[in-house]
Amino acid sequence: MIANTAFMGYPVNLGVYGHPGFLRAIFCDLATTCMFLLLSFVLVLKFGGTVKRAFREILLFPPLWAVVLGISFNLLNIPIG
Repeated sequence: MIANTAFMGYPVNLGVYGHPGFLRAIFCDLATTCMFLLLSFVLVLKFGGTVKRAFREILLFPPLWAVVLGISFNLLNIPIG
């Protein structure tokens, strides 16, 4: 079972390891998310889904949009906050 522990794990990680550890935790979380998106794509196709449905489910996944927007804002030097 995979739990979403970011609500507790990120603040604890930031407090214990500081910003370098926090950055490492975020990148590990991103890698895990990518792995699960790929796994979900494969499972949808294996158990009777269509490619269109699998892509739709992945594209409607809010954390994916957050990553895309975050990277875009960073590359375009758009300030937030």
